[in-house]
Amino acid sequence: MGDVNALILFLVIGVLPIFVREFRNSARITLAYWFVVGLHQGVAFTNTFLFTTLGAAGDSQTYHTEATKIGQALDLNIHCCDSVGRIYSFFEGLLGTFYWIFGSSQLLGSQLSILMFAVSCIVLVKIVDLLELSHYRVSILLVFGSLPSMVLLGSVTLREPYQISFFMLAVYFGLKMMTEKNIRVYGVFMVLSILVMGLFHNGLMGYGILLTGLFMLWNPHP
Repeated sequence: MGDVNALILFLVIGVLPIFVREFRNSARITLAYWFVVGLHQGVAFTNTFLFTTLGAAGDSQTYHTEATKIGQALDLNIHCCDSVGRIYSFFEGLLGTFYWIFGSSQLLGSQLSILMFAVSCIVLVKIVDLLELSHYRVSILLVFGSLPSMVLLGSVTLREPYQISFFMLAVYFGLKMMTEKNIRVYGVFMVLSILVMGLFHNGLMGYGILLTGLFMLWNPHP
Protein backbone atom coordinates (compact mmCIF):
# COMPACT_ATOMS: atom_id res chain seq x y z
CA MET A 1 0.00 0.00 0.00
CA GLY A 2 2.91 2.34 0.59
CA ASP A 3 3.82 2.50 -3.09
CA VAL A 4 0.17 2.85 -4.12
CA ASN A 5 -0.30 5.80 -1.75
CA ALA A 6 2.98 7.24 -3.03
CA LEU A 7 1.58 7.27 -6.57
CA ILE A 8 -1.60 8.96 -5.32
CA LEU A 9 0.53 11.61 -3.63
CA PHE A 10 2.52 11.95 -6.87
CA LEU A 11 -0.72 12.93 -8.64
CA VAL A 12 -1.73 15.30 -5.85
CA ILE A 13 1.60 17.13 -6.14
CA GLY A 14 1.07 17.46 -9.88
CA VAL A 15 -2.37 19.08 -9.58
CA LEU A 16 -1.56 21.43 -6.68
CA PRO A 17 -1.30 24.49 -8.99
CA ILE A 18 -5.02 24.16 -9.71
CA PHE A 19 -5.76 25.28 -6.17
CA VAL A 20 -3.42 28.29 -6.13
CA ARG A 21 -4.60 31.55 -7.71
CA GLU A 22 -1.14 32.72 -8.81
CA PHE A 23 -0.61 29.48 -10.72
CA ARG A 24 -4.09 29.36 -12.25
CA ASN A 25 -3.53 32.84 -13.65
CA SER A 26 -0.16 32.07 -15.24
CA ALA A 27 0.66 29.14 -17.50
CA ARG A 28 4.35 30.07 -17.35
CA ILE A 29 4.60 29.79 -13.58
CA THR A 30 2.69 26.48 -13.68
CA LEU A 31 5.08 25.10 -16.29
CA ALA A 32 8.03 26.25 -14.18
CA TYR A 33 6.50 24.46 -11.18
CA TRP A 34 6.03 21.24 -13.15
CA PHE A 35 9.60 21.48 -14.44
CA VAL A 36 11.25 21.76 -11.01
CA VAL A 37 8.92 19.17 -9.50
CA GLY A 38 9.75 16.90 -12.43
CA LEU A 39 13.44 17.15 -11.59
CA HIS A 40 12.66 16.08 -8.04
CA GLN A 41 10.46 13.22 -9.19
CA GLY A 42 13.23 12.00 -11.46
CA VAL A 43 15.59 11.75 -8.48
CA ALA A 44 12.93 10.10 -6.30
CA PHE A 45 12.09 7.35 -8.81
CA THR A 46 15.75 6.83 -9.71
CA ASN A 47 16.71 6.45 -6.06
CA THR A 48 13.81 4.07 -5.37
CA PHE A 49 13.98 1.79 -8.39
CA LEU A 50 17.40 2.17 -10.06
CA PHE A 51 20.31 3.22 -7.87
CA THR A 52 21.12 5.31 -4.82
CA THR A 53 21.40 8.93 -5.84
CA LEU A 54 23.90 11.42 -4.45
CA GLY A 55 22.84 12.42 -0.94
CA ALA A 56 20.35 9.55 -0.55
CA ALA A 57 22.67 7.33 1.48
CA GLY A 58 23.64 7.97 5.09
CA ASP A 59 21.08 10.06 6.97
CA SER A 60 18.35 9.60 4.37
CA GLN A 61 18.55 5.82 4.53
CA THR A 62 18.78 5.88 8.32
CA TYR A 63 15.65 8.02 8.62
CA HIS A 64 13.75 5.70 6.29
CA THR A 65 14.92 2.57 8.13
CA GLU A 66 14.07 3.90 11.58
CA ALA A 67 10.73 5.27 10.39
CA THR A 68 9.92 1.87 8.91
CA LYS A 69 10.53 0.27 12.32
CA ILE A 70 8.13 2.74 13.90
CA GLY A 71 5.51 2.18 11.23
CA GLN A 72 5.72 -1.59 11.50
CA ALA A 73 5.45 -1.54 15.28
CA LEU A 74 1.89 -0.16 15.11
CA ASP A 75 2.56 1.43 18.48
CA LEU A 76 3.05 5.19 18.69
CA ASN A 77 4.78 4.80 22.05
CA ILE A 78 7.82 3.43 20.25
CA HIS A 79 8.44 6.93 18.89
CA CYS A 80 10.35 7.71 22.07
CA CYS A 81 13.20 5.26 21.72
CA ASP A 82 14.18 1.92 20.26
CA SER A 83 15.22 -1.33 21.92
CA VAL A 84 18.77 -0.12 22.58
CA GLY A 85 17.72 3.20 24.04
CA ARG A 86 18.36 5.37 20.98
CA ILE A 87 16.11 8.42 21.07
CA TYR A 88 14.05 8.81 17.93
CA SER A 89 14.05 12.26 16.38
CA PHE A 90 10.86 14.20 15.71
CA PHE A 91 11.34 13.65 11.98
CA GLU A 92 11.69 9.88 12.37
CA GLY A 93 8.56 9.81 14.49
CA LEU A 94 6.62 11.91 12.00
CA LEU A 95 7.76 9.85 9.03
CA GLY A 96 7.07 6.66 10.97
CA THR A 97 3.54 7.84 11.68
CA PHE A 98 2.92 8.36 7.97
CA TYR A 99 4.31 4.89 7.29
CA TRP A 100 2.06 3.48 10.00
CA ILE A 101 -1.01 5.06 8.40
CA PHE A 102 -0.22 4.74 4.69
CA GLY A 103 2.32 1.92 4.51
CA SER A 104 6.09 1.84 4.61
CA SER A 105 7.63 2.80 1.28
CA GLN A 106 10.79 4.60 0.28
CA LEU A 107 8.88 6.14 -2.62
CA LEU A 108 6.23 7.41 -0.21
CA GLY A 109 8.92 9.00 1.96
CA SER A 110 10.32 10.71 -1.11
CA GLN A 111 6.88 11.93 -2.20
CA LEU A 112 6.31 13.45 1.23
CA SER A 113 9.58 15.35 0.85
CA ILE A 114 8.61 16.51 -2.63
CA LEU A 115 5.22 17.60 -1.29
CA MET A 116 6.99 19.84 1.21
CA PHE A 117 9.18 21.17 -1.61
CA ALA A 118 6.05 21.86 -3.66
CA VAL A 119 4.55 23.80 -0.74
CA SER A 120 7.74 25.86 -0.48
CA CYS A 121 7.48 26.67 -4.21
CA ILE A 122 3.94 27.94 -3.76
CA VAL A 123 4.92 30.03 -0.73
CA LEU A 124 7.95 31.39 -2.59
CA VAL A 125 5.75 32.70 -5.39
CA LYS A 126 3.50 34.40 -2.84
CA ILE A 127 6.55 35.98 -1.18
CA VAL A 128 7.82 37.24 -4.54
CA ASP A 129 4.43 38.84 -5.20
CA LEU A 130 4.42 40.47 -1.75
CA LEU A 131 7.81 41.99 -2.54
CA GLU A 132 6.39 43.32 -5.82
CA LEU A 133 8.78 41.22 -7.89
CA SER A 134 6.09 39.36 -9.85
CA HIS A 135 7.89 39.99 -13.15
CA TYR A 136 10.74 37.73 -11.98
CA ARG A 137 8.79 34.97 -10.25
CA VAL A 138 9.29 32.38 -13.03
CA SER A 139 13.07 32.84 -13.06
CA ILE A 140 13.21 32.92 -9.25
CA LEU A 141 11.21 29.70 -9.01
CA LEU A 142 13.40 28.00 -11.63
CA VAL A 143 16.61 28.97 -9.84
CA PHE A 144 15.22 27.98 -6.43
CA GLY A 145 13.88 24.62 -7.57
CA SER A 146 16.72 23.65 -9.91
CA LEU A 147 19.66 24.09 -7.55
CA PRO A 148 21.52 20.74 -7.43
CA SER A 149 21.42 20.65 -3.63
CA MET A 150 17.68 21.36 -3.66
CA VAL A 151 16.98 18.68 -6.26
CA LEU A 152 19.15 15.98 -4.69
CA LEU A 153 18.36 16.60 -1.02
CA GLY A 154 14.77 17.69 -1.52
CA SER A 155 13.70 14.46 -3.20
CA VAL A 156 14.62 11.86 -0.56
CA THR A 157 13.82 11.15 3.08
CA LEU A 158 15.69 14.05 4.66
CA ARG A 159 14.60 16.86 6.98
CA GLU A 160 15.70 19.67 4.68
CA PRO A 161 12.49 19.96 2.58
CA TYR A 162 10.43 20.24 5.77
CA GLN A 163 12.78 22.83 7.27
CA ILE A 164 12.77 24.91 4.11
CA SER A 165 8.99 24.78 3.77
CA PHE A 166 8.33 26.01 7.32
CA PHE A 167 11.08 28.62 7.00
CA MET A 168 9.36 29.94 3.89
CA LEU A 169 6.04 29.98 5.72
CA ALA A 170 7.61 31.91 8.61
CA VAL A 171 8.98 34.51 6.19
CA TYR A 172 5.65 34.76 4.35
CA PHE A 173 3.62 35.27 7.52
CA GLY A 174 6.24 37.70 8.81
CA LEU A 175 5.92 39.78 5.65
CA LYS A 176 2.13 39.69 5.87
CA MET A 177 2.31 40.69 9.51
CA MET A 178 4.39 43.77 8.76
CA THR A 179 2.76 44.88 5.51
CA GLU A 180 -0.80 44.50 6.83
CA LYS A 181 0.00 45.48 10.42
CA ASN A 182 -1.79 42.40 11.75
CA ILE A 183 0.32 40.85 14.49
CA ARG A 184 -2.58 39.04 16.13
CA VAL A 185 -3.20 36.74 13.16
CA TYR A 186 -0.06 36.61 11.04
CA GLY A 187 2.26 36.93 14.03
CA VAL A 188 0.76 33.79 15.54
CA PHE A 189 1.14 31.87 12.28
CA MET A 190 4.73 33.08 11.96
CA VAL A 191 5.62 31.88 15.46
CA LEU A 192 3.90 28.54 14.88
CA SER A 193 5.86 28.07 11.64
CA ILE A 194 9.10 28.83 13.47
CA LEU A 195 8.25 26.41 16.27
CA VAL A 196 7.53 23.59 13.80
CA MET A 197 10.70 24.42 11.88
CA GLY A 198 12.65 24.13 15.12
CA LEU A 199 11.25 20.66 15.79
CA PHE A 200 13.17 19.37 12.78
CA HIS A 201 16.49 20.80 14.00
CA ASN A 202 17.27 22.31 17.41
CA GLY A 203 19.63 24.90 15.92
CA LEU A 204 16.84 26.39 13.84
CA MET A 205 14.95 27.47 16.94
CA GLY A 206 17.64 30.05 17.72
CA TYR A 207 17.55 31.23 14.13
CA GLY A 208 13.78 31.53 14.42
CA ILE A 209 14.14 33.84 17.41
CA LEU A 210 16.51 36.02 15.38
CA LEU A 211 14.06 36.01 12.46
CA THR A 212 11.23 37.12 14.74
CA GLY A 213 13.37 39.95 16.09
CA LEU A 214 14.22 41.14 12.59
CA PHE A 215 10.58 41.32 11.61
CA MET A 216 9.71 43.22 14.77
CA LEU A 217 12.43 45.80 14.04
CA TRP A 218 11.76 46.08 10.31
CA ASN A 219 9.63 48.97 9.07
CA PRO A 220 8.36 48.33 5.52
CA HIS A 221 7.09 51.90 5.21
CA PRO A 222 9.85 54.21 6.54
